[in-house]
Amino acid sequence: MSTLTAEERVTKLFKKYEPAYAHDYPARDMTYMSHALQTAQLAKNEGADEETILAALFLNVGLFSRPISDWTKDVRFELMKYLLIDYNGREHVADSGICGSRYLQYFGFPKKTCELLESNTLTKNYIGTVDQAYVNNLDIGLAQNPDWQMELSDTKKSEFEKDPLFKEKVQLVKWGVTAATKTKDSPPDLDTYRDMVIRNIQI
Repeated sequence: MSTLTAEERVTKLFKKYEPAYAHDYPARDMTYMSHALQTAQLAKNEGADEETILAALFLNVGLFSRPISDWTKDVRFELMKYLLIDYNGREHVADSGICGSRYLQYFGFPKKTCELLESNTLTKNYIGTVDQAYVNNLDIGLAQNPDWQMELSDTKKSEFEKDPLFKEKVQLVKWGVTAATKTKDSPPDLDTYRDMVIRNIQI
């Protein structure tokens, strides 16, 4: 990967990303691609910086890169501590946010983008701990995700609230929820973000 230009990295990423995101989003009248584009558009509409918009665009990328066999050898070692074995005996990374973060790091995405993605599950744990009314208002398809139900200790909650990216992490999750439930606009297609991704890739 280190020998590829930013443009070549983005082409490689989009080539894998587009067909994977063509799958239907569970219990939604949309694809994962539509959800990703809606989430990115919400971030853009609210004046988020490019690193945050990219985190919104690739919010679910870890879901499609979890089998370890799909990763190149130089990335696998870093992921080994997150492994689970599924019922078919395949190795998977336990947390899609962590997996997505490592995946984007491999392509050279900015540190902030990767950090926002990495805390996706923790952020849902936090929201479920401090704002049960928010979770109760989710439709049943989203509310059944166990990430909302894992209550954080007071210590963990306090630590998370001191995170410099705390507000952005919470907002990112909420944009993802809104994109899955309320937005029906037709956002720009993935290629619209090509130049933004290239600008932010760090060689």
